[in-house]
Amino acid sequence: MIQRTETATLVAIRLQTGRTHQIRVHLSALGHPIVGDPLYAHDARQQRLLLHSWQLKLPLPFSFAEVRLVAPVPDSFRAFEVTQ
Repeated sequence: MIQRTETATLVAIRLQTGRTHQIRVHLSALGHPIVGDPLYAHDARQQRLLLHSWQLKLPLPFSFAEVRLVAPVPDSFRAFEVTQ
């Protein structure tokens, strides 16, 4: 957990597999869907899905050297007020 408010919690999560919708399904099943998720959140606020992958580590084919890709957190995340 990084930050918590009355209506939402900002978390950092490390995924173990690349299964489709894995994190969305699991968080929803725990009763904590991702804010703005049109499929699992049933959120009347109709905002965009607040899910961001800031870092990926991938093995290159054949050499298996690891490549690390980093994407900065979007400004829209920094400006989002989780108390909405």
